[in-house]
Amino acid sequence: MEELQTISTLQGVEIALRKELEHIAEGYIKDGYLLKKTRDAEFYKEKGYADVFEFAKETFNISRTWAIRFMQINDTYSIDGNSPEIQEKYRGYGSSKLSEMLALPEEVREVVPRDATVREIREVKEVIRETETRYSPGVRQSAMAPEDTTARGRDL
Repeated sequence: MEELQTISTLQGVEIALRKELEHIAEGYIKDGYLLKKTRDAEFYKEKGYADVFEFAKETFNISRTWAIRFMQINDTYSIDGNSPEIQEKYRGYGSSKLSEMLALPEEVREVVPRDATVREIREVKEVIRETETRYSPGVRQSAMAPEDTTARGRDL
């Protein structure tokens, strides 16, 4: 604590914040692991909870959405997808970036630089979303006029 009180430059603040955000991200990994362990071993039944989500809400005021997110973060970023430790390649991203990156395909997630901002990650997600919408076969087919039977009747 004393170490934080002696910071006297913006660079010092940035370094300290990055370190703290990394601790938060590692906490998300651990939280997800513990929730998954509670779910898989059905520990929640010991106190009469219906499921892990009721346990998380009643005991820690963790919403279903956040409980799911913690477990997804653990699935995606922990060693072997089910451990309390973060994979080395995801160290230093921070909890907000890891959370935003969940919606990215794995091959995109793996090339997001550590220094990318949350805003930049959201922009990448939007480009992917727009591309999928524009080039999705279901979208293209539904966009055809009803009179256009030539394309629908052919094997493509």
